[in-house]
Amino acid sequence: VVDGNFGFDPSRDPDFASLRNTVEFRSIMDEVVRQTPPVLNSRSIATIDERDLRPENLAFDPKQKNFFFGSTTKDEIVRCSMQSSCVVLAKADPAEKGYVLGLKIDKDAGSVWATSNSPRGASLWRYDSETGKLQQSAGVEGKHVFNDLALSSTGSVYVTDTSEGSVYEFNSRTNTLRRIAAEHTFTAANGIAISPDEKRLY
Repeated sequence: VVDGNFGFDPSRDPDFASLRNTVEFRSIMDEVVRQTPPVLNSRSIATIDERDLRPENLAFDPKQKNFFFGSTTKDEIVRCSMQSSCVVLAKADPAEKGYVLGLKIDKDAGSVWATSNSPRGASLWRYDSETGKLQQSAGVEGKHVFNDLALSSTGSVYVTDTSEGSVYEFNSRTNTLRRIAAEHTFTAANGIAISPDEKRLY
């Protein structure tokens, strides 16, 4: 595998733990480093003081030059500027014991969409990306986990439900959710994307 130069790094694989100190293994690791030298073209934008947010998703607003992430421990959305200034944009009721997973930016509408989950069920939220004011929301009760989402140009939002193995469509005009392709189970449904012509979901 190493000779194939696939970028495989066995140094952290527990299956090779007993071989790490052998001459042969070190020789292989030398070759791995030679094939895939580290490339450092990134820079730190911001450091969050709170160490227990555990962000799941990241979204960037190219219009406002802000990026957002959701907390899986505090059910909140944090907005950070390119100058390292970070503030809590929106925060749910702590009593709900929820967590944020998916995030998407609608730069034209000035909104950030988020999926949130709690023991009561799953929900979709739309906030003003500047003020944090709640603009729309909809949810389902019971054993559901809304994960990722995709936005269409018509105002529809498509959301994966990992727990149910399904996909929901949110109609922003009627403020309602409906399960699509209800006859099909999408095992462990997670990431979702919409085609450029908006005729297909992936």
